[in-house]
Formats: sequence, structure tokens, C-alpha cells
Amino acid sequence: MLSASFHRFLWFSSLVALYSSVSSTTTRAAVTWTVDPFSPPSYPLAVRTPYLSAWLHQGDGKALNEDWPRFWTGSILGWAGFVRVDGTVYRFLGAPATTARVALATQISAKVASFSSLLQRACANLADFQFTSTQSTFVLAAGGIDLIVNFLSPVEPTDLVKQSVPFAYLAVTAQSKDGKSHSVQVYTDISAEWATGDNTLIANWTTSTSNNVVTHQVSLRDQEPYAEDGDHIRHGAAYYSLAASTGTTYRSGADIDVRDSFVANGTLDNSLDTNFRAVNDNWPVFALAHDMGNITSTPSDPIVFSIGHVRDPAVKYIVGGGILQDRSVYYWSAFSSVLDMISSFLSDYSSALSRANTLDAKVSADATE
Repeated sequence: MLSASFHRFLWFSSLVALYSSVSSTTTRAAVTWTVDPFSPPSYPLAVRTPYLSAWLHQGDGKALNEDWPRFWTGSILGWAGFVRVDGTVYRFLGAPATTARVALATQISAKVASFSSLLQRACANLADFQFTSTQSTFVLAAGGIDLIVNFLSPVEPTDLVKQSVPFAYLAVTAQSKDGKSHSVQVYTDISAEWATGDNTLIANWTTSTSNNVVTHQVSLRDQEPYAEDGDHIRHGAAYYSLAASTGTTYRSGADIDVRDSFVANGTLDNSLDTNFRAVNDNWPVFALAHDMGNITSTPSDPIVFSIGHVRDPAVKYIVGGGILQDRSVYYWSAFSSVLDMISSFLSDYSSALSRANTLDAKVSADATE
């Protein structure tokens, strides 16, 4: 578990080595947004274990809202995002279908960069950022605002409990760029593709509102520990969560129905789909939305989502005499339930971001010595 969660860290190290061997003017593709130092083959979005591994593949250069996030093998992981600005809806994440008209947010920059540094510079310009080992940040223009979308996959070398937690963050911040106040609502969802590599299999799901957190949980109906389909595990569950503060709403249901509801209303009705079915049968999705209120030139507080995949047992271990034992992950030494772990993970976001920025700065400094 520990070595697997350093997957992204090693990815970053290889990029540093590659960048040191090429000209600073080299780019992989002609893109219309700012990249620094270059556009990598893929941007890591949520990378914590072999089964929580979501990437934005670049090809000839793709914006965050031009393609679906992908599992490390290339299969689609449905992860969609919309932002509603003064009643007009813009897509900022994934390539979701809707029957209602939705505009595309314009990607301004794509950086594997520090979230806090970006916020500090957002009032001036969106340039001069550096690759880091834990974060990928995208800036998209929508209406009169900039939407800052930060993906944080923590690396916690000094805390084995935190390092063992199989979750990552998505944080969304908005800022007015035209000097006016704007009414802003944000929406994201995941599909049941996060729970399987075979979309014909039947999925079950549930939604919890305990611990002041809204959590969607989705898993396969028929569980099979250690078995895989297309390198996806057939065991465990995906979890998608958001703090249940004022302005937070949720829904599960068919993809187009749920997304059209937000596009039309800027909110969700907290209804839940109980028609368990195959992953590709009217594509059930699990949505979370938040009303950010009126956004000014001061960056808003981030709206923080968590995404994770949990399974137990996690490994089959050989002991004396060739006897096999099922073993669990270390985070169970600190938490009595997955929901308790999610609540702690979300409440730790500010501190996790600070630790990530410290680690990023150290890795960057060491890489340039």
C-alpha cells in the first residue's frame, strides 16, 4: 500500500528528469492554454492506489473539459463537472452528455502546480508555475469568473495512517475577473465506472448524510476479493463526498436526468435512485452540488470533494507453513468506519494542502540542486 501510493511521486520525479534533458521551449502539443514547463502525457487527477488512479490523458492536448478522466489502463472513469454563473451553465470537467444547452468553460492554464501559489497570483497573471509532486491545477474562464480546479493526491511520508488512506481531493475555487459580483453554483458527479472494469455488471449504491458529510457509495453487487476486470478490482466500493453545509445538495440517478436537473435549476433535489442495475444501463451517476453564493474579486473558500476506493481485505499474506492470511490496510488502526475516515479526511484538507505545499517545495528544491 505504501509503495503504491508513491506512484504519482515517482511520476513527478520522472518528469523532472525529462524536463532537465530538454529545452525549456519544448512542448508536446500545440495547446491554446498556458502550460509550464510543458504539457505532460497525462495529468494525474486522483492517484493514491492501483485502484484509485485517475488521469487526464493529453494526446495532442486536451483541456479538462474535452475528455473523460481515465483509469491508468485507459478506460473511462466518469467524472463530470459544471459551474453555473448567473444562470448560464458551463462544463469544466469531463465530457458529459446533457439534453439542455451547456457552454464550455475556456481553459486558461493547466499546471501540475501549487494551489496556494495559484491563488496568490490569480489577481495578477496565470503564469510562472512549477510542476509539483502532489497537485494538478486547472484554471478555466466561465462567464465573468475564473474557476480554479485543484486535484490533490496527498503523499504523507511522516504519517503512516494518513499515507494509507486511499482518498484524494478535488477543490474548486471561484473568483470574479470583471469587477462584478456573480452568482455561482458548482456541480460534480461520478459514475459507477469507478467501481468496475466491466460496465455490464450490476452495481449497488447508497447515500449517507452522517457526520455532516454527504457520501455516495457505489460497489458491485457481486463481490469477488482479489479478482479483477481490466485491472479494476471486483471488490470494495468507490466513495464520493462533500461536507453537508448550507447550500449543499445531492442526487443519484440516470446521468442525463441528474445533470439536466442541475443545468435547469442550479441545485439538486436530494432524491435517490433505488433501481440498482448494470453500470451501462442508463448510466447511474452520483452527484453533489453546492451554492457558492455571490463571488467577487476575492477568491472564494474552496469547495472540497473527496474521492476514494476502499476494500477490505486488501492483501493476502503468506505466513509460516505457507498459510494464507487476509490483511487490512493500516488506516483501520485509527478509524472504526469508512465514513469516519472520510469525515476526518475532509476536515483535514487545509492542513493536508499545507503539508503538500511543503513537500512540493522540498522536492522541487532537491530536484534542482
